[in-house]
Amino acid sequence: MTDREALACAPIAMAVLMAGLLWCVPRRWAARTAIVGAVATSGLAVAVATGALVDAGDWRTLLDTLPEDCVVVADEAYADYVDPAYRIHRERDVEAGRRLVVLHTLSKLFGIAGLRLGYAIADPELARYLDVMQEPFNVNRAALAAGRVCLAHPELIEERRLAVAEARELLCERLRAAGLEPLPSQANFVLVQTGVDDASLAQAVAEEGLLVRAGGEYGLDGCVRITVGPVPLMERVAEALGRARSELLQDGG
Repeated sequence: MTDREALACAPIAMAVLMAGLLWCVPRRWAARTAIVGAVATSGLAVAVATGALVDAGDWRTLLDTLPEDCVVVADEAYADYVDPAYRIHRERDVEAGRRLVVLHTLSKLFGIAGLRLGYAIADPELARYLDVMQEPFNVNRAALAAGRVCLAHPELIEERRLAVAEARELLCERLRAAGLEPLPSQANFVLVQTGVDDASLAQAVAEEGLLVRAGGEYGLDGCVRITVGPVPLMERVAEALGRARSELLQDGG
């Protein structure tokens, strides 16, 4: 598998804690060791650029392949959006004694990104290394109060997951009807193959007040990434993208 193929499947940015220091393993290393997608840029087993799932087999391969003196850090920022039938319960690996730190954020599904609040699940022996690196007073009272309220309402997770899944499916249907090719996603965004210049397409819809991310930023030329929002907005986005794409094709772009 080439580096570009690995990127298209699931971009890798593996972080390991060794001797209390944070190390990053290059994407190309992970691709060439045939454990593509096994550690998460957005750990839920969802790739940060594509929304594609990493399956349980790849995850198990990673844990069983890494040397014992390495620690896997899995960032599950998008895990709450994954269909429960496909979700990997990495906290069970922590309980089983695997050298693993699982990160969660309240920025995504709970929508409090501005408060910069999250938490880690780790063995106490590993957690003390995190204490060495963290800054003093790194969480404010407003964030803690909001976090307590969020965690007190776990029923909201499934409610919001289903709402995102419904809007995501509608978006994909409308995009296909407009001639675009959305890729499978288990996150709150969709990567779309457009067949035209992604920067020009993003600029065209921006002029209508709609923001999508050009795939060239990830090395995915010809693609755009769309954040899933309310159904009426998804209807509008799909229509605008289809219209702008047709105009670019007519202009040869």
